Amino acid sequence: MASEFPPMISVDGVEINLRVERKPVKNVNARLGEGTMQVSIPLRLERAEALRIIDELARRLLRRQRAREINREVDATELARRVATRFPRPPEVESVQFTTV
Repeated sequence: MASEFPPMISVDGVEINLRVERKPVKNVNARLGEGTMQVSIPLRLERAEALRIIDELARRLLRRQRAREINREVDATELARRVATRFPRPPEVESVQFTTV
């Protein structure tokens, strides 16, 4: 039986393997790890609405993943210090923490 959802989606140029499972749940739940997004969706959720939500969640999870990667790098603080030197009165940069909205 063919799945009603594609095996892969592209988000901001990143290919993500997709595993969707319909379950007797009330909310859509998603996890992104190792290039695979696992999603559980309510049994009665329409396919078009599910795809819209999956795309939105994939973007959000990918942004969070990228922010975590940047925060792990020591280069983020150095980059912020270089940018700070462009100000007339450069602020002192001790550390940097990227977040997503």
